[in-house]
Amino acid sequence: DTYILESAADIMDFYAGGDLMLRLDETNNVVHIPQDAAGGVFKLGVGGDLQLYIDGDDAVIRNITSDKDIIFSINDGGSQTELMRLDGSTSRVGIGTSSPGYKLDVAGQGKPLKMVQEMSV
Repeated sequence: DTYILESAADIMDFYAGGDLMLRLDETNNVVHIPQDAAGGVFKLGVGGDLQLYIDGDDAVIRNITSDKDIIFSINDGGSQTELMRLDGSTSRVGIGTSSPGYKLDVAGQGKPLKMVQEMSV
C-alpha cells in the first residue's frame, strides 16, 4: 500500500530531548527513535507495542501488549514461514508450532545432544 503524505509534519515529530517519532501510515503505526539509543527505548507499532532496549549489558525485546505474542518469521524458499513463537498468553515457546502446548514445544523431529530429566528422590 502507498500512503501519500502532505508534508514532513505528517510523518515526523521531534520531541524535547531529541527523540524522533516517524508515522508509517494513516493508522498511526509509528517508529519511535530515542535520541540516546544506548539509554532509550526503540518503539515500533501504534502504541509502541514492540520495544527494543538495553538493560545493563542485556538486550531486551519486549511486547508490552498484554497476552500477545512475539513471532519470528523467515522467508523459506520464497514462502513466509513462522519459525518460532513466544506465546504471551501462556508464557510458552513454540518452535515449528504456532500454538505451543508446553513451556518448550518443538514440532517435528529434533536432535538433542543431551536430555536431562529431574526425578524425585
